[in-house]
Amino acid sequence: MNHPQFVLFAAASLVLTFPLHAQRQAEFLPHTKHTCTSRTANGQEYRIEYRAFHWRNQDKDVYTGAVAYYAPGTGEFLWWGGLGFTTKEAFLRNWGSSSGTTLCKSKRPDIAVLQDGEWADFYGENGGIHVFHSKLKFPSMEKGWQYVAQHPEETSSWLGGKWLQVVVLDKELGDDFFRPERLRYAAQGYFYDSLAGVTKVGSTWQVEIKGADEPNRALVVLDSDFKLLGVTKTPPSQK
Repeated sequence: MNHPQFVLFAAASLVLTFPLHAQRQAEFLPHTKHTCTSRTANGQEYRIEYRAFHWRNQDKDVYTGAVAYYAPGTGEFLWWGGLGFTTKEAFLRNWGSSSGTTLCKSKRPDIAVLQDGEWADFYGENGGIHVFHSKLKFPSMEKGWQYVAQHPEETSSWLGGKWLQVVVLDKELGDDFFRPERLRYAAQGYFYDSLAGVTKVGSTWQVEIKGADEPNRALVVLDSDFKLLGVTKTPPSQK
């Protein structure tokens, strides 16, 4: 299954891990802003915006892209980034000015929830759940981007960062739950979107995931900090 967003912001981030402290405010690259709208799992409309920026980190140039979610009216703001390059030419060659357009037009593999003043954006990947989350709040999207410019070192990627929590479920559910039966004796790699649904119940998050082969399902319960509380497989009689 090919998810452009996942490729755009996740797989690319393998190249560079950001040290902790930026040396000066980031500068946004012109003509790289793209905006679209979407709806959260509970139906609230929000803005998605892609921008690229340059900053100096420990005397080294960094060019990278970022995506932000913003809730008009209430002001909640979430952002995360991806691959970083040391030259503008390399960045534009690998990402190009159409990256944000692709992001907005593609089918979204995530489930974004805005509840109790907090963004929680869930992605499923085989035996793992990635949750980008934030309680940042600003009077406008631009004010949110100003925060990004002032704190570029806070960027999160698929591998980690300030705004990311990763939940690994291989131990709880076993390899057979996440590996397609047709590949039981094969060495080839595979990827599938395991996310089926997300709801918040009180202070806990309930995430439904699906195995590589239907009708395998499981309910994952996370605490308010997105740490694992428990996993329950769907009994065979309920499949």
